Amino acid sequence: MNLPTLRSHGARLLPYTPLLAWFAYSCLLFSRWLAHPTKSVPGGADGILFCWHFEAVQRALWHFDNPLHSVAMNAPEGLNIMWNTSVLGAAIVASPLTATIGPIATVGLMMMLAPVLAATSAYFVLRRLTGHSVIAVLSATFYGFGPFFIGQAGHLHLTFAAPAIPLIFLIGYRIFVTQDGSARLRGIQLATVVIVTMLISEEVVAISAIIAALGVGIAVAINWSQVAAKRNYALTAVGWAAAISVVVLAFPLGYQFFGPNVLSSSIPSYQSMDLASPLRPSLLMRFATDSDVAVNKTFRANDVENTGYLGLAILAVLAVACVLMLRYRRKMGLWWIVTILATMTLSLGATIYVNGTRTVVHGPWSPLSKLPVLGSLVPVRFTLATAFLVSLGIAIGLSTLRNVRLRVAGCVAMALALLTLIPAHRANDMLPMQDSGFFSTSASKSIPDGANTLILPMPGDPNNVAQVMYWQLQNHNRFNIYGGYSVFAVDGELRYIPELPLFARVLSQSALSGYEPDTPTYISARTSLIDEKADVIVLRNTLEHFDVVVRVAEHMTGCQSRQVADVVVCEIPGR
Repeated sequence: MNLPTLRSHGARLLPYTPLLAWFAYSCLLFSRWLAHPTKSVPGGADGILFCWHFEAVQRALWHFDNPLHSVAMNAPEGLNIMWNTSVLGAAIVASPLTATIGPIATVGLMMMLAPVLAATSAYFVLRRLTGHSVIAVLSATFYGFGPFFIGQAGHLHLTFAAPAIPLIFLIGYRIFVTQDGSARLRGIQLATVVIVTMLISEEVVAISAIIAALGVGIAVAINWSQVAAKRNYALTAVGWAAAISVVVLAFPLGYQFFGPNVLSSSIPSYQSMDLASPLRPSLLMRFATDSDVAVNKTFRANDVENTGYLGLAILAVLAVACVLMLRYRRKMGLWWIVTILATMTLSLGATIYVNGTRTVVHGPWSPLSKLPVLGSLVPVRFTLATAFLVSLGIAIGLSTLRNVRLRVAGCVAMALALLTLIPAHRANDMLPMQDSGFFSTSASKSIPDGANTLILPMPGDPNNVAQVMYWQLQNHNRFNIYGGYSVFAVDGELRYIPELPLFARVLSQSALSGYEPDTPTYISARTSLIDEKADVIVLRNTLEHFDVVVRVAEHMTGCQSRQVADVVVCEIPGR
């Protein structure tokens, strides 16, 4: 191969080199997970929950069962997968990988790839809009690896859906502004992105839809004289997108709202951005002071959800970019200012907080939060849209510079500003999962496939429940467990950890008290065993008054208990 040919290949590959740098940086951030990729994942109990759903979906597909419902948790009633952050679309596509390397390694890999994909999506969109690769790389780095992704590293349903926002913006730009190509094609493209994203994160689609509606409304107001000329093309494209999306999503959304285990009301959320959040580093930022940390603990959003930080350096670059947009691309600049202010205002929630102090001022989210379904949105997560708008504003503003030296100075300033956003630590908030001599070995095969299994102790704390779910994962969800940590509908109401059946509560009470129950309680417990279709009771040796609980289990069920490794197994006769 001659030198000109090599140079030609190198020129074609050059735009893709940032992907390698982002991948390397993500490997660094997730290096603790990479050291033990099958032991745990970032995100605490939520991380284990994602793994559980990936296993449930893969098992359902491999056994030709319904992937939208599972009885593997909250037996025997189960749960509606569509009401959960199951990342269903990704779980379906990744099911062969889940079957090969396991759900923990699969979910960890997807968490590590999520910011790379988000930055890549933003990069190609911004590069197309501006024509400047370096500016696009720097702006996309903020989107993919900024405060939002630092805080939400363990929330796969948000990070893995984030690549959609730049794509939706680009398609929307081509539908409402440039109107190039076929309107039907643009509608199909938009529908494809919406459908795929909806099966990953309904929340990100809802956020995108709200911001898109705001953005289009603002654009119409600024460019009213052009509305008539562009109306037919836009309506055609949006009509195609809406029609295709409704047809494809009708079944999964119908199952969510009209299938079993349906919630009768929205999942309320009150976490919102503080008005001081853009200026005060979160607990997860390296350059946060002790004062910042102390104030962050009073914010409405917790340390993971407090993702609105920008910092003085980014704000300074953003201010310069804004001035440049207003000077050289005035209408775009006006649209951007109004849209980002509206987005940031929505992230402030129903009531405005300033430096941790509640004010009497109600935000625009207050009336929206009372609408059906929208009440489930977490206001602070609008900062994902804010992050992209920040990247967009910086990229467009800096790209207006025609002087090479000024453009280089702008890029250097942005690179230095990104250094202020270095996280305080790697993505290492992983639960320490413990192996069990029973569940982590072949001994657990003594539990029959599909058996409704009570495992005690089952504390009501998500992190402790996640340990039981981890052992269930090690057994590929072969058996069903009572309780669990997820989104459950109990009489139509939300429960993250459902109450255990009566027979389980009786056993737990004996562990606490050290006494056997009275005769009426035994009778009620036996009725509960039948009603709840219990098959197996597994008592871990960490239970208090272990011997008493074993006697109660034998008396309650009529089983012949047996010690297996670090547990006692009680197989209920006749089940």
